[in-house]
Formats: sequence, C-alpha cells, structure tokens
Amino acid sequence: MIRRVIARNGCVSVERAPRPEAPANGYLVRAEWSLISPGTELGLIAGSANGPERPLGYSLVGRVVMAGPEAPALPPGKLVACAGHEWAGHADLAAIPP
Repeated sequence: MIRRVIARNGCVSVERAPRPEAPANGYLVRAEWSLISPGTELGLIAGSANGPERPLGYSLVGRVVMAGPEAPALPPGKLVACAGHEWAGHADLAAIPP
C-alpha cells in the first residue's frame, strides 16, 4: 500500500491505495519532492465538492524503483523529473509512462 493525496467532497485527505506497477514501457518512481500549485490544486479541491474524487499533484522529482520490461533502461536510483496530472501526483510511488 502507498499513501496518496486526494480531494473528495471539497476536502483534502491522505489515503492508502494499492501499490502501482511499473507500466510496460515506463517506470515506477519513488517520489522525493512534489510541486504544490495553489491555484490549480485549490480549483481541483473546489471541483471535487460536486463531482468525483480527484488525485492532487502533477509534478514530482523522485528516484526510479524499476523500469517496465519495454522501457528504455534507467537504473534503479536514477533521479528523474516527472509531470502529468494523471501520473505524477502527490503519492509515495508513481507509475510513470515514458
């Protein structure tokens, strides 16, 4: 299990979620830092009041845990920057496509 930050019903919480797998052509990354963008994230929090839960975050720096079988080789421990609301959220581990 990992920890992740989500917005639900206009509130923010840290929840447990299943550990992601490395995408076949991507990487599993352990987050060391993630960017908080007040404007974007406050908008997502407000938008969650009347809609589905929303994961927060879209930019992180972390270290490669493992590469998927079809991913270009990056050694474990390699420091990488990742972006994308669908992938690089506020969580312990992120499954990052290429």
